[in-house]
Amino acid sequence: MQLYRFACLCAVTLYCLSTACTSPVESNLITNLVGTQELYIDRHQKSHLSWSPDSSMIVYQTPVDTTTGGPFYTIYIYDLQQDTVRELTPAARDRRNCFPTFAADSKTIFFTRDDQLYKMSLADGQTSPLTSTNVPPQRHLDISPDGRLIACDDGQDIHIVSVDDGAMVTASESISSPLQNPSWSPDGQRLACESPDSLIIFVFANDEIVRESAFAGEFGDITWARHETSPFGSVILYRNGPGIATINPETGEIYDAFDIRKKIESFCWAPNSHDIAFSTPHSIYRAPLITTIGK
Repeated sequence: MQLYRFACLCAVTLYCLSTACTSPVESNLITNLVGTQELYIDRHQKSHLSWSPDSSMIVYQTPVDTTTGGPFYTIYIYDLQQDTVRELTPAARDRRNCFPTFAADSKTIFFTRDDQLYKMSLADGQTSPLTSTNVPPQRHLDISPDGRLIACDDGQDIHIVSVDDGAMVTASESISSPLQNPSWSPDGQRLACESPDSLIIFVFANDEIVRESAFAGEFGDITWARHETSPFGSVILYRNGPGIATINPETGEIYDAFDIRKKIESFCWAPNSHDIAFSTPHSIYRAPLITTIGK
């Protein structure tokens, strides 16, 4: 019993010392990780998460083991209300089904199949191409807030596709820097894009993007929150080394850096722009990411 009490006392002492030495940023880390919930776990790797606008579903892609080459990917959908998972592209497991994202009404998803943009009805699984070809390749999809346009990239340029008829324009012809992973601002007037060693904010008008501002640094997997979080505005979430961070696209100020201490495969905003979903190799978690700055 004395040995047990001594061990408990040591544990409490170490905790108090570590708390006393915790920096403000580390305090934010601890506060913001409170409430993290594991939603789902299985053996499949999960990447390119997308949360439905009605908050009820998450889609993701996972690699498929085949003996005919590859790499190939299939798409799964997780229903948060029913706690069920189903595969959406089982008949096309010998294809690259990637970058799933929801339409504004949460009843349709868009994704790429072998670098060509497709759409699928979730009601009956009916699938059809939205664009007429996979040239240029269409990757890293993001739906505009009004649901009318899809921004994508081919690794070099940003393209804008009409949801109505699949018409595509190249919006970055005047930009010399390679761009990828476009993400719409909440008002649909701007696009954030990744470029080597920088995050660039563009104004979108007349089917073109014009550079507005840039922030130096390593920014990966950027995603712009769909709503403002007073008093910080609408922040951009991005991969920051082993963890993730948020940056104010107006000022370049980085508010938080979150070290989740897990291997993060992918992450996305929840529709409320306060929580996120993130995946490890086998699990999907929900985390109240901005509980400190969102009050």
